[in-house]
Amino acid sequence: MQGGDHLSACKVSYQSSVISFLLKLSFVIIMISTYSQTVNNQLTHKPFEYTSEFMSSIINKV
Repeated sequence: MQGGDHLSACKVSYQSSVISFLLKLSFVIIMISTYSQTVNNQLTHKPFEYTSEFMSSIINKV
């Protein structure tokens, strides 16, 4: 009986470690995806801001 109890305890600790690993992995993936989204937003919005400023400066000069 002791061997079986030890085996079940090992199985439970293994499952909990796998679950915590998956949670950490999903958290890291979420962080990376949000970071890449913010970087992409900055990259896509910056040229538009630059072109709008450029166009407004041209219009003001004219």
